[in-house]
Amino acid sequence: MSRILIIEDEEMLRSTMVRGLSKLPEINVVDAGTLEEGLAHIDDEAPQLILSDINLPGRSGVELLGELEKRKVNIPVIYITAFMKTFQTMIPMHANVSVFEKPVGLNELRNIVLSHVKVGHPLAAPAPFSVPDYIQLSGMGRYSISIEVERNGKIAGEIRVLSGEVWSAKLSDQKMEANGKETFSRLAYLPAQRVSCRALIGEPGVRNIRESWESLLMEAARQIDEKKRKTTPEVDLNKVNATKLKETVDEELAALFNDKPLED
Repeated sequence: MSRILIIEDEEMLRSTMVRGLSKLPEINVVDAGTLEEGLAHIDDEAPQLILSDINLPGRSGVELLGELEKRKVNIPVIYITAFMKTFQTMIPMHANVSVFEKPVGLNELRNIVLSHVKVGHPLAAPAPFSVPDYIQLSGMGRYSISIEVERNGKIAGEIRVLSGEVWSAKLSDQKMEANGKETFSRLAYLPAQRVSCRALIGEPGVRNIRESWESLLMEAARQIDEKKRKTTPEVDLNKVNATKLKETVDEELAALFNDKPLED
């Protein structure tokens, strides 16, 4: 069940929005007439999406973003206002913030909600990119995402990114470590992995990584290269039989060029 919060001071409009969205499957709608009432709902249980007016009595709806930041919760916010030109410059550009101008039709409103909320919370589809790909994309776009890494049919661990910053890394079969750098490195380049990526909604949880995503990826790649060098046996050319070496090279060249082995 997805929880939607509506903050709108016009009672008739608010009631219409609540009735219209409540008809969507697996959607629980709560409403408030002021920002303070809305914050009380958020403190009670964080919603998956917030629809808010801006020109509210008392405190402005623009202050909602600062309150979410204080609470360390990441919730998509959709502003619906009749004063779009007046307030648009006051709203910071953010991947989780959208602005629509009143009036918004009920069908359009439903489509907006459905585009932000996964009804029934289905499992995220396998991602077409690797963990490092998604870390880079979220870092450059300042997105908030959860990356689950699966191996051999089981969830190996999860990496969380909040507003473009790598927040935490945790292995599924272990407790959260104080420093998640090593866990991040293991998950980022885990062999034969299957990756699922979805938007991070709600509280991000405990943070155990504070390094930049660039340095984390560079360090993880360095560790992988170092392990490869340690596991690759060195060949002592002084102990190699010259004739045997030549035969091996000839065979490999022949296979490469689909030709017969070289002859003396």
